[in-house]
Amino acid sequence: MRRSRLYLALSILSLVFGVALGQAQDHCAGRECPFSVCDTDDCQSPDTIRFGSDPEFHLDEAFRSVQTRDYSTMQRHAAALLKYDNTDPISHELLAYSLRGQEQYAESIEAYEKAIDLGLEGRYPNIMVVCDSYIGIAANYDASGEHKKAIENIEYALRIAEERRKLEQSDDAYYQLACAYAVRSGMESGKQSAKDRGSAIANLKFAIVKGFNNWDHMRGDLDLKALHGHAAFNELFPKDQ
Repeated sequence: MRRSRLYLALSILSLVFGVALGQAQDHCAGRECPFSVCDTDDCQSPDTIRFGSDPEFHLDEAFRSVQTRDYSTMQRHAAALLKYDNTDPISHELLAYSLRGQEQYAESIEAYEKAIDLGLEGRYPNIMVVCDSYIGIAANYDASGEHKKAIENIEYALRIAEERRKLEQSDDAYYQLACAYAVRSGMESGKQSAKDRGSAIANLKFAIVKGFNNWDHMRGDLDLKALHGHAAFNELFPKDQ
């Protein structure tokens, strides 16, 4: 999962802000929302969250939570984004990621599946969200002990990410492919795990060559968790990071 992808929805979300705020419903992804949302500065309860002036406020705060691994805060900001537009796939992906970080795997899978459904709608599917969501679903199934389903979903993600990398060859495409390989490396053992880990590191190197430099995000990204503690991963970071 990468921050820059999510800014693709900012202009659309900003356009719907005025209407969506007035039509806000008290639910998150079809479930009762555990957080109330207020539109004033007098929001002191930990179970309330303030609307920012636009969705970028919540995207910024959500991604700050990725870096600090504060997933409950991320969930609150995802809930606020869903108040703006409950049909936006990126907001559902953010919610799913926050639930995954809190080990609420079944709920996270549900939110990821919603993100996929919405991401495939329309004339121009949001392939980035779809691929990210398959990666997240795979990680959730693996954490839940459902290895077969985990492998099925990570294979979907790898096929999508490989095709996207061939078409784009951007830092973002290489980073996403690295995430898919990293997640699969955590599911496998022995030579296959080492091979996938090597592929993840190689694609991160390509991403860096292409301009990636969000080190705090890379360090906190759940998708890259299987690489933590390996020297090759640590060596990717500049010495001043």
